[in-house]
Amino acid sequence: MLGLGGAAAGAAAGEASEEAADIGVPKDDTIVYRELLKRGRSLVIANVDDDRLASMAKAVFHRLGAGDVDEARKKLEPAA
Repeated sequence: MLGLGGAAAGAAAGEASEEAADIGVPKDDTIVYRELLKRGRSLVIANVDDDRLASMAKAVFHRLGAGDVDEARKKLEPAA
């Protein structure tokens, strides 16, 4: 059963990174996102056209305790 869960998580991570590429996420970011998903992290992408909405989204993420992807990237790089 554990193997099936791992396979499902891996497939979900792959699908999510492919979808991210479809909405214009740079390949380097997609690689980081895929690794974070494999490690059990969640990923939310807010694709907005307005700076005010982007600021509001960041504020909501911060208020709810979201981690910063740039900080996560720094932690992943030494392991790569």
